[in-house]
Amino acid sequence: MDSDRRKTPRLLLNLPLKASGSDNKGLIFHEDVTLVNISGGGAQFTTSSCNRYFEGQELQMLVTIPGTRDVSGKMGSIAIVLRLEKESTAEAQLSPGQKKVSIHFLKPLCLERT
Repeated sequence: MDSDRRKTPRLLLNLPLKASGSDNKGLIFHEDVTLVNISGGGAQFTTSSCNRYFEGQELQMLVTIPGTRDVSGKMGSIAIVLRLEKESTAEAQLSPGQKKVSIHFLKPLCLERT
């Protein structure tokens, strides 16, 4: 998405994310993926299990926030898959077979201290 169309700035990062949902056959899954960017309205993560995701799919998202010895947390939300993007030669950070999954948050992220 062009930054001109983005309502809030995108933050590039590399955080663990747990994505949970039902695939197109109705089978429930939980997958540990990598969050690669986030903005006020959505995020993008990478996965090698591309067959689990499809446009319009609802997902539960749980981001682990790195902390200190005294404070750490998780942020959760419900999101919908907007699109799956295939690996491109311009994106060397993706391994063969990986895709980026773009999501839109249906609810604001909720922070929980752990």
